[in-house]
Amino acid sequence: MSGCVKKIIIVDDHTMLREGLKSWLSENSMWHVVAVCSTKNEFYNVIESNSNVGVAIVDLNINGDSGFDIIRTVRKKYPSISCLVYSMYDSAGYVVNAFEAGAKGYITKTAPETELLHAINEVAAGRTYVQQSLVPDIAVNAHLFSGITKKERKVVELLQRGLDNAAIARELKISRHTVENYISCIYDKLGVEKRDELLVKLGFKL
Repeated sequence: MSGCVKKIIIVDDHTMLREGLKSWLSENSMWHVVAVCSTKNEFYNVIESNSNVGVAIVDLNINGDSGFDIIRTVRKKYPSISCLVYSMYDSAGYVVNAFEAGAKGYITKTAPETELLHAINEVAAGRTYVQQSLVPDIAVNAHLFSGITKKERKVVELLQRGLDNAAIARELKISRHTVENYISCIYDKLGVEKRDELLVKLGFKL
C-alpha cells in the first residue's frame, strides 16, 4: 500500500481504547484512522462512504453485537477490506471462529503495540497473521478436538446453540442420561469442567 494513504477503521465499544489506538496509530504509523465506531450499525453507515478503507480493526463484542457478524458482512460486501480482530479473548476457539468468519488476522488487547502494527501491515498486504503467543494453544486445541467422536461433535454443536440436556436428548433421539455421558466425555477430552468453560474454549461465549 506504499504510495497511497493507508486508511483504517476501528470498531470497538470502549471509548478510551478507540481513541487511544487512533492516537497511537496517528503518531507511530502511516495509517490514517478515518472513523472510530462503537456499534455495528455505525460501522455499516461509515463503510458505505469509505469503501476504499484497507483494514478494519474489529472487537468481537461490540455493545452486544457480534464482531463475527461484522466480519462476515465485510467478507461478503467489501472483500477488499481486511478485518483484523482485536479482542480480549485469547482462547484458540475464538481465533478459529474469526478466521472461519473471514478475518485475516487475530491479536489480543494484551499484545504489544508493535505486534499490533505488524499485524495490521500483514493483513493489509493480503497475508494472514495470528498473535505469536496464541499459536501453541491453537495447535493444542486442534489435537484435543481430533479425539472428539462424530456423535460428540453433534452434541457440541447443540451445546453451542444453547440447548439444554433435555433438548439435546430430544434432538438426537437419545436418553438424557446418554447426553450427560457424552458431555462428561467431552469435558474430559477438552479439559473443562462446566458448560461456560467449554463455550469459551470453543470461542462461542461473548
